[in-house]
Amino acid sequence: MVRFKVVGRSEESNRRVMVEGLRLPERFTALIQDIDGDASGGIQLSYRDGRYIAKSVTISTPPGGEAAVTARLVKGFLLDELVREAVTGLVTRTEEAAGLPYYSTPMDASEGPTSENLQRVARVYRRAYLVGRPPTKAVSDAFGLNPNTAASWVSKARKAGYLGEAPEQGKAGA
Repeated sequence: MVRFKVVGRSEESNRRVMVEGLRLPERFTALIQDIDGDASGGIQLSYRDGRYIAKSVTISTPPGGEAAVTARLVKGFLLDELVREAVTGLVTRTEEAAGLPYYSTPMDASEGPTSENLQRVARVYRRAYLVGRPPTKAVSDAFGLNPNTAASWVSKARKAGYLGEAPEQGKAGA
């Protein structure tokens, strides 16, 4: 199967959005290439409702070349993975440049869902949501909580006002 990878990005707007203390571009294009070098393209991403969403996708082969855009080529284009890779790269580079790790101090879960711990939970949740990862699982993984405890702490972080309302029960929302 053909696989694509993110090879860079270009910003399409000078406008910025503030997310977790980071100034991120409102729109950018993730530049992609298949691993064999036969095709390239881009994914235009826009920030909306706490995360980046794909607005357009292009795939092309070099002019005058032998390769064609085929069903096999497109089948190797895993959009969700590429969006996650592009946004994670953008956020990680921006965090590193700003000196802001996405959760700076380890949480002692044995202290329970204290206000400080719930703020950390909210930060990890929002970052996971931003980069397209399952946010409650990210909380579970980051802090060594079992999935039910992580879900409970996310709910408590919402009730404490550290997270916005979810669009519906069981759906992620920043």
